[in-house]
Amino acid sequence: MAIRDWHFKHGAALAIIINEREYQSITKLDEHTQSEYLLNNNTGLYIKHASEDEDHDNKWKFWFTPIHQEQVQAMFDRFGERAYIVLVCGNDWVCVINYHDYKNCIDENFEENEWLEVTRPEGGGYRVRGKLGLLGRVVPKGDFPRVLFQRSTQRV
Repeated sequence: MAIRDWHFKHGAALAIIINEREYQSITKLDEHTQSEYLLNNNTGLYIKHASEDEDHDNKWKFWFTPIHQEQVQAMFDRFGERAYIVLVCGNDWVCVINYHDYKNCIDENFEENEWLEVTRPEGGGYRVRGKLGLLGRVVPKGDFPRVLFQRSTQRV
């Protein structure tokens, strides 16, 4: 098996996470998928990546097939507020959103591919939009990985 692009992108996000003081453990949540991880035995992570920003306009698009949408739904059903979508934006950084943010942008009908588009103006935070429109808040660049460890003492 060759090293694939997602290995590098997931690895970048995971390397940032494991360097945090609150980090204890990370494992694959489901051995049959490449995107789902369990952080500190109480936090679900669904990692997606977009390749490098080809137009250099700080814009990245993330696709969610019906299977991905089902996986995200199952993860959030299991972990509730302790579940996050981790969007690796090329070589820029990582945008992290919670399930409510995701649902505000994506129509989870499981019938067609859905998408999230993430943009970041120079020096600013991430703007996230999907089929349902623009997320009503800017996601600070500094949220990742900090928000993953908030309330990390709770158990699922």
